[in-house]
Amino acid sequence: MIPLWLFNSFYLSAFNLLLAPQSRRVLRRFFFALLTNALLLAAFGSFQKLSGATGLFFNLVPSPQPRFFSSFIYHNHWGSFCVLMLAVALGLFAHYLHRHLLRELVRTPAMYVLAVVAALAITTPLSSSRSCTVLVLLSLLIGTVHWLRIFWKRYDGPPARRPLPAVFAALAFALLLFVGYDLAKPQIEERLRSTQTDINSLSGSKLQNHRVALYRDTWHMAKDRLPFGWGMASYPHTFQIYNTQAYGRADRLPVIYRDAHNDWLQTLAEFGAIGSALIMLCAVAPFLAFRQKLRRNAITTYLLGGCTLILLYAWLEFPFGNTAVRLIFWMLLFAAIRYAHLTYLEHRAGIATKPHPR
Repeated sequence: MIPLWLFNSFYLSAFNLLLAPQSRRVLRRFFFALLTNALLLAAFGSFQKLSGATGLFFNLVPSPQPRFFSSFIYHNHWGSFCVLMLAVALGLFAHYLHRHLLRELVRTPAMYVLAVVAALAITTPLSSSRSCTVLVLLSLLIGTVHWLRIFWKRYDGPPARRPLPAVFAALAFALLLFVGYDLAKPQIEERLRSTQTDINSLSGSKLQNHRVALYRDTWHMAKDRLPFGWGMASYPHTFQIYNTQAYGRADRLPVIYRDAHNDWLQTLAEFGAIGSALIMLCAVAPFLAFRQKLRRNAITTYLLGGCTLILLYAWLEFPFGNTAVRLIFWMLLFAAIRYAHLTYLEHRAGIATKPHPR
């Protein structure tokens, strides 16, 4: 019952964002609160990691696995959190760039947003999350190109100076990569060695790879009760029946999985096809309800883009196995829809108040 209550509390709490905010400014303030929380977690996690702590909260709490970061036990969960928060930051910066000239940005909260972007980008490799580092770099690249495109359209200065922002952006990107690599050099090198080992293990039969075997066994579990599944939170108990990796190849110890490392497959196994469809409907229904009353904007686009990245990432990992990621995902999804709806309403109100030409 606990997982059901958790889902209900997350969903219903986040659902308030679809109805309660009455202005876009209120939602932007909410986004800044989220970014401040992310910045504090990133700073705390960085000090903790660089101090060599072997447990959570500077060794006050033992960690069940060595690759933890900040208050997150699993490094890929911190990476997923960073991807979502980075989407918020990129969207807010694009919002200010749409409304201010480049020289005016220093007097806006955009500079604070850039600081959060840098912190999130640096801490992702510092946390040892390979996959999320790739997602963060992809997000940064897309965001930078989009920002330059906005500037290019709004620039009204001398033509000779138009390429300067692109040069500064390239230098800033290179500086961010250098600082990130310098701080996270031990983690990056260790993960590169691990990646090489993983690639070598795939040189033979693919089924020898534990992740592929895990997905295969999870699919067999889901297939046996495809309509309704085995029940919520049943995976760690039921999967042992289907687990073909009884013992590890190296240490010959029993292999026990609590998660499928694929949220889509695990959801199908636990809830079945019908339950999975109903969960997807929880996300799709708000879009259907407001489909005629949404207006495109940068913040909504980035928020939905971040949510989409996490949904795609869920094919390879289990980001929704983390409480914070689940809550942030639903909050950003509903906030994105609400922001687009408020943009539509404010646009219509602006048109209605314009004087008609005689």
